[in-house]
Amino acid sequence: MAKEKFFKCAFSHCEHPDKKIPEAEATKINSRYWHKDCYEISQLIQEIVDDWHENVSNTVVMSLLRKTINTIIFDKMNNPKLPKNESDLYAARYLNFAFQYALNHNIPLRHPLGLHYLIDDRQIKEAWKKKEEARLQKEVSKEVDMSESKQTTFTAKKAPTDFDALFGGVI
Repeated sequence: MAKEKFFKCAFSHCEHPDKKIPEAEATKINSRYWHKDCYEISQLIQEIVDDWHENVSNTVVMSLLRKTINTIIFDKMNNPKLPKNESDLYAARYLNFAFQYALNHNIPLRHPLGLHYLIDDRQIKEAWKKKEEARLQKEVSKEVDMSESKQTTFTAKKAPTDFDALFGGVI
């Protein structure tokens, strides 16, 4: 009976208990092991940083941009109804969506601290809500598969044809 190996998550903001990952659940990137959701958060943060550098300003102070992103994801957008790691993943997805929405709709961004205002924008919140509803609806439709429905057979007794049989021979 082999002992299961555990690895420490490579993500510095990992919120899983003990920050340990069983080998079966770990995602290995180069020589480092990650939880799947920790790796996704890391990639979303990197995508925001890269897009900011390409589309908004390449002279931004990167430490300020990363600090702003981390503050929004790990502190400001905490959802107490969810475990911390799920709340962080949801916040990272929302921030990435809000930033992409701002780029696509020409919402002006000049400074990293403007991201705080961006996540509170009514238009972006409505667009996010529509996107989430569509995603949930798609998930539900995948779960409910109508192709495997059981066939139902109906049987009916033959109706009486003469007048006396209708009233049970009373007349």
